[in-house]
Amino acid sequence: MLRLENKKLEWGLSALFGIVSIAIMMAAFFYFNNQGSKVVQERTDRDVSDNGPVKSRRKQDAVVELDDVEKVHSDIVNLRASLKDQKGDLPDSELGPSSPDSLELAVFSKSPRKPLAPGGGSIPSSASPEPDELVGDDDLFPSPSLRPSEMPDDLLPSVDVPPDEALTEETLLSYTGDTISERDEAVTLRAELSEPDAPGGDLSGNEIVFTLSDGIRTQLATAITDPKGRAQVLTPISLPAGFYNIKAQFVGDNHYLGSSTEVPFVVWEAIAGLSIHGRGRLTEESEKASFSFSVEYTKKSDAPLGKVQLVDKSGKSDLDIYAEGFNWLIVTADNLALLQGSASLNGKSGFLFELLIADNGTPGKGKDFFELSIYGVPVASGLIDSGNIVVN
Repeated sequence: MLRLENKKLEWGLSALFGIVSIAIMMAAFFYFNNQGSKVVQERTDRDVSDNGPVKSRRKQDAVVELDDVEKVHSDIVNLRASLKDQKGDLPDSELGPSSPDSLELAVFSKSPRKPLAPGGGSIPSSASPEPDELVGDDDLFPSPSLRPSEMPDDLLPSVDVPPDEALTEETLLSYTGDTISERDEAVTLRAELSEPDAPGGDLSGNEIVFTLSDGIRTQLATAITDPKGRAQVLTPISLPAGFYNIKAQFVGDNHYLGSSTEVPFVVWEAIAGLSIHGRGRLTEESEKASFSFSVEYTKKSDAPLGKVQLVDKSGKSDLDIYAEGFNWLIVTADNLALLQGSASLNGKSGFLFELLIADNGTPGKGKDFFELSIYGVPVASGLIDSGNIVVN
């Protein structure tokens, strides 16, 4: 019986010891938990006193207000943050200025408008904020290390590209002036500038340069285009008689590309004593023709006088050409001559012809050259098969 009582006393003491142990542990837990709260409160209060409300770690006490709630796309919005002492245990001097701090941010979207920085200027690309990180981990300000290259393409702010001020459009220049001139006589040099891709535009004020040259001797003239692109100048030709090319050129500018054109030009001079003579036969695979001519300048006339005849009885092209009159004769230093006039063709008069010959020595067989053209189309041409041509 005594042993049983001792056993019950032992159980009771063990239970009491356990209860006391639990009570001590709970008391220790509440004590240390209260001490830790005081440490956190002291650190928070010290941060508020030393650094001001912007750097406060009491995030639950920070109130964020959005002024412009209806702003969209890339408009500027005003985010304002202020620190409030909800417990009322801090003096007003430690809460900083009464007016809340604010920050203007650009909210990016797929808007075609260009985002603006505070004050209305453009936001530099190196400072464009990332939409997902407008608020940092410990404060309300965007991270300064964000780069626009990290942003998705569809969220990048659009940039208005200004129009190119240095456009270049193609131009076409055609020569429409005189191509024949007597020496020291005034001729009209004329060209027309146009836009192939946009006809009808104002092409006034463009300079056209006319260059008359044979590769050795050159004469220049200039003219300004009117609104339709036409430019012309009346100028005397001072170059000696000969064969030249007239070149019209537009050098271009910041808006138009340059263009040019070039055509043959003849300068003639009536000099008494200049003459051409010839007789022979012209034979090729498809034609057989006999010719004779004798033309010269005399003191009695400013126009050449003489005769020209071509007869072709090859069977494929029967031609009877007889000169009716002459306009001019050109003789060059290298024994080349060009004669222009009117002629009858197979009995019909009024055809414009040109006779081009070259005296390359005597005898002329296989050396001298003969070519007769009607309205610029050769009807007989080649080295002569018999006879001779003389240019004086």
